[in-house]
Amino acid sequence: MAIARSTGARSRRSQQDFLYRLKAAHLLRRIAALRSSAAARLSWLIDLETGRCLQPSVLAELGRINDNRAMLRLALALCDVKPPTKVAINWIRQKRREGLDRSKASTPSLVTVVAKWHSSHLTS
Repeated sequence: MAIARSTGARSRRSQQDFLYRLKAAHLLRRIAALRSSAAARLSWLIDLETGRCLQPSVLAELGRINDNRAMLRLALALCDVKPPTKVAINWIRQKRREGLDRSKASTPSLVTVVAKWHSSHLTS
């Protein structure tokens, strides 16, 4: 109930998204403070000075990942490519379904997914 009052989130899903977004933002800000090389790369997801979430839906999806190293690895990959939100979320969900194991090759790389999206949306 307190979450709903402080964020304006009414549904349970909105409240969960808020908490997952907060979890991811907190972790990424802590890592950026420790590693300046990551700070510049993470600026696509979060404004590190203000703490403002620039990609809230993507952060909420990243926050659902329990493995912090895997979350950081995916966040950095997303920040390097800067895909459309829908593409980013679908890619994260595919990775989560596979257990975030690097050795599994069934999920295409993010670059491949974005290239396919661009070819289907920009050429038609």
